[in-house]
Amino acid sequence: MSGLSGQGVRILLIGTAHHVGPTLTSVPSVSRSLQALDRSLRTACAIPSESIRTLLDPPNAQVMAAAIAEEAQRARSVLLIYYLGHGLIGPGEELYLAAVGTDRLTPGLAAHQALPLSALQQALTACRAPSVVVVLDCCFSARARLTANPPPAITLPAAHGVYFLASAEQLALAPQDAEYTAFTGELIGLLDRGDHRGPRLLTLDAAYEFLFRALRARGGPLPRRQAGDRSGDLVLAVNAAHPPSVPDVDPADDAAPGPRRSPYLGLESFTVDDVELFHGRERLVEELLDAAAGAVGAGQPVIVVGPSGAGKTSLLHAGLLATLHRGAPQLPGSAGWPWRVLTPGDHPVHALAAALHPDGAAGAESLIDDPGSVVPLVGRVLHDQNVDRAPHTEMTPEPEQCPLRLVLVVDRLEELFSVSERERTAFCAALTAVAAADRAALVVLSLRADFYGEAQAVPALAPALRDHQVQAAPMRLVELRAAIERPAEAVGVRLDDGLADLVLHELDAVKPPGPQSGTLPLLSHALWATWAQGGGTRLTVAGYRASGGVVTALATTADRVYDDLGPGGQEALRHMLPRLVRVGDDSVDTGRPADRDALLAVASDPSAAEDALHRMAGERLLVLHKRSVRLSHDALLRAWPRLRGWIDADRDWLRARQQIITDAEIWWRSRRDPALLYRGSKLAAARESAANAGRTGEYEPRLTQFLDASVRQERRLARVRTGVLAVLTVLLLLVTAGGVTATVYQRQAASERRHAVARLVANEATSLRDTEPGLAKQLSIAAYRMDPGISVAPLLSMLETPGSFDSQDPVVDLARTGDGRMTALSTGLSVVLWKPLGGREGTIPLPGAGAVALSSDGRLLAALSVRFGPPSRPAAATEVTLHVWSVADPAHPTELRLPQAHSKPVTALAFGPRGHLLVLGTADGAVRRWDLDRPVAPRALADLTGPVAALDSLAVAADGRLLAASGADGRVRLWDTGSARTTPVSTMTGSPAPTMAPYGAPHRVSFRADGAVLAAPGDGDTDGLRLWRLTDPRKPKLLKRIDDSLADCRDKLISTAFSPSGDLLATPCGTSLYLWDTSRPEETFEVNQLTEPETYQSGEVPALFAPSRSPVLLMHATTMGVHVWDVSNSPRLGAASSLGTSPSGFNLTLQFSGGSRRLLAIHGASRSTLWDMSGPPPHRKLAELPGSGDALSGGAAFSPDGRILAEAETARGHPVVRIRDTARPTATPATLPALGSGVGGLAYSADGRVLAVSDTGDATGQAVAPSVRLFDVSRPDRPRPLAVIHARAFHLAFSPHGSLLVGTFDNQLLLWDTVDPHHPVAETPRPLSPNSLDAVPAFRSDGRMLAVADSGDAVRLWHVAHDKLDATPVADIRTAGTAGGLAFTPDGDTLAIANSGSLTDFTGQTKAHIELWDVGNPEIPVRRASFAYDDGLGATSISYSSQGTTPYLAVGSTVAAVWNTEPNAVARQLCLSVGAAITRAQWARYVPDTPFHAPCPAEK
Repeated sequence: MSGLSGQGVRILLIGTAHHVGPTLTSVPSVSRSLQALDRSLRTACAIPSESIRTLLDPPNAQVMAAAIAEEAQRARSVLLIYYLGHGLIGPGEELYLAAVGTDRLTPGLAAHQALPLSALQQALTACRAPSVVVVLDCCFSARARLTANPPPAITLPAAHGVYFLASAEQLALAPQDAEYTAFTGELIGLLDRGDHRGPRLLTLDAAYEFLFRALRARGGPLPRRQAGDRSGDLVLAVNAAHPPSVPDVDPADDAAPGPRRSPYLGLESFTVDDVELFHGRERLVEELLDAAAGAVGAGQPVIVVGPSGAGKTSLLHAGLLATLHRGAPQLPGSAGWPWRVLTPGDHPVHALAAALHPDGAAGAESLIDDPGSVVPLVGRVLHDQNVDRAPHTEMTPEPEQCPLRLVLVVDRLEELFSVSERERTAFCAALTAVAAADRAALVVLSLRADFYGEAQAVPALAPALRDHQVQAAPMRLVELRAAIERPAEAVGVRLDDGLADLVLHELDAVKPPGPQSGTLPLLSHALWATWAQGGGTRLTVAGYRASGGVVTALATTADRVYDDLGPGGQEALRHMLPRLVRVGDDSVDTGRPADRDALLAVASDPSAAEDALHRMAGERLLVLHKRSVRLSHDALLRAWPRLRGWIDADRDWLRARQQIITDAEIWWRSRRDPALLYRGSKLAAARESAANAGRTGEYEPRLTQFLDASVRQERRLARVRTGVLAVLTVLLLLVTAGGVTATVYQRQAASERRHAVARLVANEATSLRDTEPGLAKQLSIAAYRMDPGISVAPLLSMLETPGSFDSQDPVVDLARTGDGRMTALSTGLSVVLWKPLGGREGTIPLPGAGAVALSSDGRLLAALSVRFGPPSRPAAATEVTLHVWSVADPAHPTELRLPQAHSKPVTALAFGPRGHLLVLGTADGAVRRWDLDRPVAPRALADLTGPVAALDSLAVAADGRLLAASGADGRVRLWDTGSARTTPVSTMTGSPAPTMAPYGAPHRVSFRADGAVLAAPGDGDTDGLRLWRLTDPRKPKLLKRIDDSLADCRDKLISTAFSPSGDLLATPCGTSLYLWDTSRPEETFEVNQLTEPETYQSGEVPALFAPSRSPVLLMHATTMGVHVWDVSNSPRLGAASSLGTSPSGFNLTLQFSGGSRRLLAIHGASRSTLWDMSGPPPHRKLAELPGSGDALSGGAAFSPDGRILAEAETARGHPVVRIRDTARPTATPATLPALGSGVGGLAYSADGRVLAVSDTGDATGQAVAPSVRLFDVSRPDRPRPLAVIHARAFHLAFSPHGSLLVGTFDNQLLLWDTVDPHHPVAETPRPLSPNSLDAVPAFRSDGRMLAVADSGDAVRLWHVAHDKLDATPVADIRTAGTAGGLAFTPDGDTLAIANSGSLTDFTGQTKAHIELWDVGNPEIPVRRASFAYDDGLGATSISYSSQGTTPYLAVGSTVAAVWNTEPNAVARQLCLSVGAAITRAQWARYVPDTPFHAPCPAEK
């Protein structure tokens, strides 16, 4: 009996063989396959006839869905759904199963034309059968997944055993002349004839393995399977080709002696002794040897970088060291080189010292103070090696030719980033000292790619990362095959035919882009577990399946060990394994060794714990040493869900424990110095974290001593009442220490909890930004208000994102009332009524819902629904139905009936401004009108005539007199509805609607609010959009053509919409949303282009402005609801104001003034402007001034009091500097004497009496020696020269409170003391990045810090005291790209960096941006936020204003904009466009254990 022949089994076979076309063709083999499969299931599988239901040629998706739902409810033990036919990829990349009536999917209607996979999923969720099998024999079926990630997935409750079998990832095979489809035909053959290589009982897994082999042999598409639980063990039938007397395994194989060792190592890394088994990395080994040779010559380390699971450790041992041991041609003499291998661990300097000398650890503290002292230890190793090989010196080449070197390998370098800054710096300095020692050592490091950013920020490692980096890239297909097959060959093990192909297929290695990173440990363990199944000389497919395969073998092994343990052993593993993990704050979790005795000491049953460790080690999941235990590989952290759950549950406790371990060790090594004990809030937080995690009594003895000592000292210092219970264990919480102390502890604990929740909410906001941006905005506000110190990043990142509402629905059209209090959304399946303050008010089911209109008073709603003709009548016309409802009560709409007096379908609709006139465009060009003043008694008005082709868009002017329509005949017409005339008063040239049916409903004509301007489609050839003046509607005047530079708008214009003020026009064209400045319609120009992420794009969809004028909100339909964009500052969304496009030139300058007025100068080659920024936006332009006149020259600077502006300009073709009075900027200025080359930069001294000018430009093209000139400008109208410094400097800056002048050129920071400006004194330059070509300096307002950004992707911070720079920078910030400008906030705690490097913005594109860094502690700069994303090269100049309470930041890129970065102001701005307000349910989900507090006021 099979698993399908029992009670409660339901089988549903669905096949679609016939189609009416024209796109989908009939597949005759489907019907034959379905009938034969039905027969085989009854005979071979012994399934009763009453358990099988066959559905051939379902007419539509609804019939298919109903059948699936019915059978799902009837099934009690097994449910099998089998589909044969066409599969299509529809909207959202979802798989759709075709019915007879399916042809081409139409966005918005796809779910009615074919059965989406999500509908199948929904039907299956009602199934109570413990086993569910879904088989899809159709194109693209293998794109479906059993996970929750896109593409759309089949997901069922955890209790189900789900098995999903798919025939093809691309096109399935169904030849016209074949009897059956390829996939189902092979399955029928298996059931009827059996598989002589398969087991006696054919399970689902056995069937999949047979199908894989058979289809691969015939060159057909390869199947895919996904399994949940042990559903693959479900028996289908007895193998007809496998009599019971024949054993499953070849006896000869069992009798043969197995190999002495496994050809695969599981999770263990390869060692030098495993070189015979190490295959597939030959190419990478050669690359590493070449890089090592170059690094030795340069005196630097070589760094191997790769993701976890890339095989870095094995590469270093079985690849590099084994090759060096044999002698590498790239490194002559390497066969005799000694090597030392270490991992940093918790004390990297101690590990380094111990690796170089048995007694070296004793002197580790001296290495921290003097890292260079490591070199003698290296010399000692080399000396000992020379002594050891002295008897063989006659065979050794001359030292000059083949020098003896130490090979120092540091594996898992990422462990450095969990130790103190002091020890990390010393360790890296020691490594670089070893590498730089003349001919002494080859230093090789391995770094996990997740920590690349942290490593880049370490100055000692940056050169090696830049110049001597080797990427451990994923293995290619041929390399993976070698890694599978050649180790088996080496030890005499045979692989089943097709096993390697099966493994590679499940690794995703046979198709681009290849396997995911980090899969090598999973592959190695799966092969080891397969070998362990039999331990003979043959690896079988059956053994591979029994192991769990690549995906689940590791979890299967670990779960088996866990399940075999008793309760004591399981409890011990639960508490021990999380201790072998180092959890990260902003990085990934990694394994860490732990003291073996300490682990066992806290176990309730030490013997059971010891047994558990040995069993895990026996399965190669742990590595046991005499004194330590560690995970075999970090892959266990990802691949074993049980362990992952333990870590997540204990994360807060583990993080606190890690810090306590570090501090306790320092305390112990410092001879228990009382000054290092915990006090106050730090002690309370440590104890509270452990108590909350239920870990009382689980600290190791040394940690217990440390915290006990801390508690005792705290009690003494606090002088609490006697009688407090003694601390019995390390994690016992002090219950009370007097009323005041208890209150303090409670407040501290509450504060810690608040900080933790804030971090959680901030992370949730960031993760939701791309899917629910409105909710993400509100969560970012909530996080900031809970913890302003850490949660600024998500807040600022939301400035340029929209809000959203109704995000669960795809929206094809939208309409609003006149006051905006209600919006109607057409979703293709229904019409949703939405109120901004109340959310969803009502839903009207309407299959095929299309265009929608809402009366201005909100009483009436009209919508069109589309229903396609039946499949039996392919020529039948599409049926369009008009629906009208009374929605005075949105929750209970009442449908109204209009007399059907017109035979042609309605194609467009709109309401008049007063709400009672409904106008309808028809397929024959007529405009029908209905007076709905009394909705129960609608009155037909005279039709408007003129067009002879279908109308696609209608618009009524605000005063109700003019009606505009665009149609398929390429014309735009106007009617005067106030007259008795029914023909158009004028006709204008336009263009037809898009040739491809748009996703959304068209609204291509719109009136400005005053009715004087009409936006309409262009001719589709030379222009895509036109604006018409309607002063005289009988003679429209063409104001503006939007030319053909925007191809999308020529053939994909879906709608036009004016803002309430009429000075902004929105035109969605294709998947882009263009914004146009129409304040002067005849000079209309594009101000911005908004791009929705691909997640929200399914074609052209309309946009509509909200009625408010402040803020200006634009609603855009998407596939996931409506996005609400704040376009108040349309040229630069999110900025406080925009000041027009920036001037041309490479030397753009934006600078705020000091003094009583807040002025801003924007200077470039083409022009310069002076702005008064004292009040709120819009700001006032004071003057338009000349620019520098040369793209390579320029500069502007205010005197400290803001009264004088110095600018680079041109006089008679020569570069000059003009001195202008900002009170009269256009008055005749003073002029500095002629310059030789052109201005490169300007800077005023702190007292305003000296102006420094960089005469380094290229304006004249003459060979003039560059210089820096100092001028006396104490009398601005009479400047005079003071001194000439013969040096080249591109940028200049004076100290704000001294006489230090700095300049930058290429890779140098130049310094001059100008106490005596007549005789400036040069000081020692400071080096910048070696490859830098430009650099920008900026002083903090107090003059005590200097920041310099260079083109080597670095920003350095120097302390300044008494006009003297420190010899070395205090910090080195590594940026993702070149910094184009720097600016400190007035308080000096934040540094803004204009970064040309790319970060991902809301649209999914990578762009340049502004970064804000917290430099309150300059030794540890922390990035706080990124914003102001830019399509170009990024900002080239930025400046913070020093006046007022608003921290304005001016940013010069394509558009000159001013940003308000004050977080509370940002929060208020975000609240203007959040869309739907956060609900209490959402708050409870994302802001746990916190009382509800709406982030935004209700009126917003």
